[in-house]
Amino acid sequence: MQDGEAAPEQPVADAQYAQSTPGPRRRPVAIFVTVLVLLAIAAIALWALPRVLRPDPRALVRDLAEKYANAEHVHTQDVVEYSMSMGGMGQTMEMPITAWFSRPNLLFFENEGGLTNAKAVCDGKDLYMQIDALDGVIKLPAPAAFGDMPLEGVMPTPGGGMKSWVFPDRDSLPSDESVDASFSSIKYGLDESDEWLTSLEAPDNSWVLTLRSKGGPVVTLWIDKRSRTVSQVAAQIDRDTIDAAGSAGEEAMRRIPPEARAVMSGMQMRFVIKVNETQLDVAPPEGTYDYKPPEGMKVIEADTFQEGIEELVKDAMPQMPTFHMPSPPQTGE
Repeated sequence: MQDGEAAPEQPVADAQYAQSTPGPRRRPVAIFVTVLVLLAIAAIALWALPRVLRPDPRALVRDLAEKYANAEHVHTQDVVEYSMSMGGMGQTMEMPITAWFSRPNLLFFENEGGLTNAKAVCDGKDLYMQIDALDGVIKLPAPAAFGDMPLEGVMPTPGGGMKSWVFPDRDSLPSDESVDASFSSIKYGLDESDEWLTSLEAPDNSWVLTLRSKGGPVVTLWIDKRSRTVSQVAAQIDRDTIDAAGSAGEEAMRRIPPEARAVMSGMQMRFVIKVNETQLDVAPPEGTYDYKPPEGMKVIEADTFQEGIEELVKDAMPQMPTFHMPSPPQTGE
């Protein structure tokens, strides 16, 4: 090619080949390592995120109490699984429970536990306690608030004692001011050394807390993350729990005949409350708080549940001596 002559044009095919020639390729090993690093970062983020976002446990319990306290209507569908061993004998029961509560003191509470079938209905003026096993109804003056409802009368002893967890309310769940006074510790997780607790099926998408109350049993509480309502409760009660209740436990033991106290030394009660449905601020169906005693059932008017139940027991079993069975230490109240 002479000076001054134009360079020959590059063939079109050669130009396209030059433009499409790839650069240096990354080695497969480098790509694999990069993917592994990204996966590791994602796994760490997924592990850490719930721990960063979950609220302080005490604040969570306070928020739970406030959520129920601010609701004008509360509705729950629960199943209580209850087992007791005492004196070498054991008993297991499962009790579906339907409950409605509207402020200030309207109540519908039904326990469909087979032989323990019972119902409580408060229309704002009178409280009716229907005890199917005794074929009678106790009519009481209406309590002013849910916390005063004697639900131990329509549930076995542990269920009645844990009414604040079966059916939470502002008067039974700890308030903002009383959380610190009610519980010595509140922390995430459950006691992994307890085979019974670890064997329980945990509700989906729930936080689990261990609440160690002052003078009461240790309560394991599951709270639904989305609705911030109670999804499950588990607790165990034994003689040590009653003794730890202080004066309340001593009073309960004094009401038991001496011959029965020795048997109770080996007592153990376990129960799980599975909350299948919770509705807040949903008005109940019309007529929910209306009550008419079933035909043929005896109605006893009394000032206290204890007076009424004693009358029903005398009628049902006139030859049998009666004594007062204690309620377990109240928790969260």
